[in-house]
Amino acid sequence: FIIRALMSMALLDLIKFHHGGLSGDRIVGGFPAEDGAWPWQVGIFQSGTFICGGSLVNKEWVLCAAHCVRDATASILKVYLGLYNLTQPSSHTVVSNVKEILMYPGFQSSQTGRDVSLLQLDQTVMYSNFISHISLPNVSDVFTAQDECWVTGWGSIKSGVSLPSPGTLQQVQVPIINNTVCNSTYYKDGYQIGSDMICAGYMEGGKDACQGDSGGPLVCRRADNSWVQAGIVSWGLGCAQVNAPGVYTRVTAYWLSTHYPKSFE
Repeated sequence: FIIRALMSMALLDLIKFHHGGLSGDRIVGGFPAEDGAWPWQVGIFQSGTFICGGSLVNKEWVLCAAHCVRDATASILKVYLGLYNLTQPSSHTVVSNVKEILMYPGFQSSQTGRDVSLLQLDQTVMYSNFISHISLPNVSDVFTAQDECWVTGWGSIKSGVSLPSPGTLQQVQVPIINNTVCNSTYYKDGYQIGSDMICAGYMEGGKDACQGDSGGPLVCRRADNSWVQAGIVSWGLGCAQVNAPGVYTRVTAYWLSTHYPKSFE
């Protein structure tokens, strides 16, 4: 295993994470997805234990949050693709070892940003109805409350309550919240929403990502009905709390195909 802190801006433009340090990451207020509805969603396991979600961005690379794998080595990680029920992998589930972990240089905590990592799979994935990649946005793309956006994962369904067996993938629709508005709610608690972050959720609470959803994708529908990843589940104050929307890594702030083209040929 190699954890390589890229000294170029290579990995720097890629992901954002909803960290569970302040709140664990899980889907609250959502409902079960259909099998294959979100074919880029992956589950990341460490030494046999589920730790985070992630997204397949091409046939060899998975986008994730840095805080998910900061203490891991590639040899103890496995990525489950085409996974639907967390405790009951199906016949179309593919399990891959991890060849390499790429960490964003200078990452310290999700609250200070740079919560981005890439996992290189040790095999080339074959796409199917249940396994495919999510498109990454253009650097100039802007996401607003008018966009239809969803977050998915296997996290807790409320604070302290794990997703019940068999752990069916959950989904919840969340609107994008302007960074200025989001920052005004977090600033009073001593946190700052950086330009490399994007917020989504409801100011009245009730729907959010939470413990276990970290590293997973926040995706938005384009005008042509295709999907693009806007954020990575990173952090928040509690889960689905009033005036505490989820905070995600802004994918357009970490542009992989520009700075790490070898992975996206």
